[in-house]
Amino acid sequence: MIDWPTTVRYVPLPIRWARIFTVLVFAGVATLVATKFQDYGISWDEEVQNTYGRDLLSFYASGFHDRSAMTYLNLYFYGGLFDLVAAIINLASPFGVYQTRHLLGGVFMLFGLLGSWRLARLLAGERAALVAVMSLVLNPLLYGHSFINPKDAPLAWLSVWVIYYACRAIEEGRPRPGTVIGFGVALGLALGTRILAAPLMCYIAAALASGAVLYRFWPQRGSGPVSRTALGLLAGLPLAYVIMVICWPWAVLNPLNPIIALHEFANFPWKGWLLWDGEMVPATNLPRDYLPSLLLYQLPEYTLMGLVLAITAGLAVIWRRRFGLFADRRVLQYLILIQAAVVPVLAFVILRPTVYNGMRHFLFVVPPLVIIAAIGWDRLLVVTTTRWRVSVAAAGIVLGCLMFWQLARMIDLHPYEYVAYNRVVGGVAGANGRFELDYWDTSLAEDSRRLAARLAKIHPAVPPTVFVCGNRLSAAAFLPKDVRLTYRIEEADYFISIVPSPCRGQVDVTRNRVVQVRRDNVTLSYVIDLSAGRPKPGE
Repeated sequence: MIDWPTTVRYVPLPIRWARIFTVLVFAGVATLVATKFQDYGISWDEEVQNTYGRDLLSFYASGFHDRSAMTYLNLYFYGGLFDLVAAIINLASPFGVYQTRHLLGGVFMLFGLLGSWRLARLLAGERAALVAVMSLVLNPLLYGHSFINPKDAPLAWLSVWVIYYACRAIEEGRPRPGTVIGFGVALGLALGTRILAAPLMCYIAAALASGAVLYRFWPQRGSGPVSRTALGLLAGLPLAYVIMVICWPWAVLNPLNPIIALHEFANFPWKGWLLWDGEMVPATNLPRDYLPSLLLYQLPEYTLMGLVLAITAGLAVIWRRRFGLFADRRVLQYLILIQAAVVPVLAFVILRPTVYNGMRHFLFVVPPLVIIAAIGWDRLLVVTTTRWRVSVAAAGIVLGCLMFWQLARMIDLHPYEYVAYNRVVGGVAGANGRFELDYWDTSLAEDSRRLAARLAKIHPAVPPTVFVCGNRLSAAAFLPKDVRLTYRIEEADYFISIVPSPCRGQVDVTRNRVVQVRRDNVTLSYVIDLSAGRPKPGE
């Protein structure tokens, strides 16, 4: 029977290799971040997010007089941690503005991986932590978004640290000063990124409350009351608030502003349409299975298998120990992690808020899910080691092969890892025409680079005119300087668009494609030579 661990020994001699492999994984990821960050195009939101960061920097540089950040578009509803840090770094960065932002996104990912390793190690030991880190690195949603998504990816990685420090406080009983400070800093940074980190406090409170109540009935199951843990975490809240306000000064203009922002995101006024299961569906009326289905279709196969193993383990423990297990401090830690993974999904199913661009608004549920799945795999390895020693090699080989297969798929998709779908839906090819793919427009950078190379070969007498059906900066930043952009298709020489094209009713998108960006035999975006169908002068 698979069981959740109740005690953890750190770095035991038999699995010291796990620490060595973990170091190698981190070194490999750091190398990838340092060498591949410039491969990524500019995503749809980055231009306005970069402006927001500069406005926040101006707010502080002007002695709090320049308050343009407090009224810029609707971005004041968001915390500005990432954008503010990026604006500061860009004052001295040797790279381009957006390349610097992508590098910073990779650094956030490394920081989040470290927190994930510490959390999984605290809960289940060294080997589970290694499996968790490898699973997170090979998760295309997390890896791809980390470089191009300045809001949702940082929140996902910072949320892991909040969970970790809450679990560490429970482990210690009476939290040490370092744990209290760490919790306050992590929570403040997460709230200073997006107010959607606020429910984490509810998960922690629910876990501690259940432990306090059940300890009165099953004191032999626990290691003592949790009141000191709760007081220690409460002591970190003032620090969290100060850090949140530094990253998000709009939040302090009115004490109710964070609540207003939370309400805004729960009722986001976006009236657009998105591709879902082959049909265009309004973002305000998505089916209840939208988010659960995307998790089923986009989480790697081995993560789905690990979740099944973890659920099996959890049900076995509940059957054997009944409700008394909730008085156990280890179980309270798992309860926080499970809530962070499950409650947002259930909230979506019940409330059906406005969501678009795949599941990026719920990206913060992915790290907890992956960590739970990694612990599920570790429990399987433990059971096979102690009871069926021959099977442990088979289980390890299966997991290793699945991970190598996932790595190969991500290499093929680079730098568009986030468009990945698993074999449940038939991969990217199976998702083509049914679900959104390159909704961030990042492949327009490759289109533009290849168009620039084409123009350099043919040397047109007059610099061409280009129409971009999508985010103009995503293409314009990589086009030759003499190319003119236009808002009128009829006067354009070239047409650049993602698939499916929002402008397909205005131009024949099936003819005269001179450039196509393809992954997994699927076209993500393309360039059409509109001048090829026009009569030449004198004809």
